[in-house]
Amino acid sequence: MNEATDTVVRVPAEVLASRPHGVEVAARLADLLEAMERAAADPPVQRDTDPAVAAEADLVDEISFWERAKSRADARQVKAMAALAASPMFAGCAEHGHNDPTHGVRGAASVVSAELRNSPGLARSRVALACELTEQLPAVVDALAAGSIDLYKARLLTEETRPLAEHPGLRRTVVDRLLVKAGRQTSAQLRAAARKAVLAADPAGATERHQRARKERALYAPWPEPDGMASMWLRLPAEDALAFFLAVAAAARQVKTNNPKDPRTLEQIRADIIAELGWSALSTGHLGCCNQDCHHVSHKLGEQRGKPAHVGVTVPFSTLFGMDEQPGDLHGYGPITPDVARKLAADGTWRRLLTDPVSGALRDYGTTRYTAPPELAELIIARDRTCRFPTCTWPAEACDLDHTVPFSQGGATADSNFGPVHRGHHNDHTHHGWQVEQPEDGRFVWTAPTGHRYEVDREVIGPFLDEDPEPKPQPPPEADPDPPPF
Repeated sequence: MNEATDTVVRVPAEVLASRPHGVEVAARLADLLEAMERAAADPPVQRDTDPAVAAEADLVDEISFWERAKSRADARQVKAMAALAASPMFAGCAEHGHNDPTHGVRGAASVVSAELRNSPGLARSRVALACELTEQLPAVVDALAAGSIDLYKARLLTEETRPLAEHPGLRRTVVDRLLVKAGRQTSAQLRAAARKAVLAADPAGATERHQRARKERALYAPWPEPDGMASMWLRLPAEDALAFFLAVAAAARQVKTNNPKDPRTLEQIRADIIAELGWSALSTGHLGCCNQDCHHVSHKLGEQRGKPAHVGVTVPFSTLFGMDEQPGDLHGYGPITPDVARKLAADGTWRRLLTDPVSGALRDYGTTRYTAPPELAELIIARDRTCRFPTCTWPAEACDLDHTVPFSQGGATADSNFGPVHRGHHNDHTHHGWQVEQPEDGRFVWTAPTGHRYEVDREVIGPFLDEDPEPKPQPPPEADPDPPPF
């Protein structure tokens, strides 16, 4: 639609139908348009509106209409994602020895991730939700298609009633009761009602569910935030989380008692104590007490690919020595300010990374520490930084090193035929029909089993220069002190 003229550009049905998969797409669009037309025909809201605010009232009605239309579109997308996961292309993984029903979700999610540019985790979550809704909670999908709830509430109802998944009939009964008021409740009100209903429906299962929940305790990798900060999520049984917090909080209060003039807040001191635990462990090789005679908790730090745990940072040579102020790169996080990069590098072990001055791509990796196989692994990790799947940001250090051309098919064990790949995407390449090419070192092309192609550019490691920099503006010539005529 052209905003200036309100002209609608229509694509003839025969043209759309002539495209690949056009018949199916045209039919689905027709169904969606019909649903939107039904929404437009909904009875108008009865209200006693002051004519002075009629325009604003109409805008509120329009906002409400588009919210319902969005819910209807979400319902169609949910059904499409579930159908993709159930299709023979992704559901038939048993022939490869995979009987886990979630493999259909994983396979479909990889395609959804690449097509919609969702992160792999987000795509997997969306496809899994779609499957759970269509298979176990069709009433929620119907409510979404009717526009009476939005996708957020659909997800909320799914997650909050999941403890009853082993009793599908009871779960559907609880959901049906919740849907009666769901459209008139806020998300917080609906969540509280759902938790109360689940507890009332299965009080004896609470203890068993807690035991299962304990198995999901985890500490997750840092999540990048703006301004060089990151957050971490720790999931523990309530009593363990409370014990950890109380101990750190007591230590922070003691720091404040010992030094009342310390300008830091208690919140800042608590955070600093946890950071100090990490840096101390990396320095000593032990988390906790490192004395062999100590009977307290002590964990020796393990190695990965023969290499101790460490914090890695890449800093341009010119920035390291104060010649310019280019950002550094904190491995597993991303860009950091030059002063933080220099501070981290000052106490570290240095390695040379030679990069192309034009593209910034890695050309050489200098080391005197390892024999050939570890050197090759470190070259690939330094070159690629993260998983090479189009939407994955999993750190290369934690990835499998995957042969682009399989070794069994004559693929070389060389940097031109290796790339770091997250285990799930490694399985996509091996078992789920994805094809991978590496036209040049560090640049990858992934082809989905549906035929869609996605390119992954090489990582820029170092600073790069323009091949044809624009000439700097020259100052105007000084006025001639003796202009003609002479």
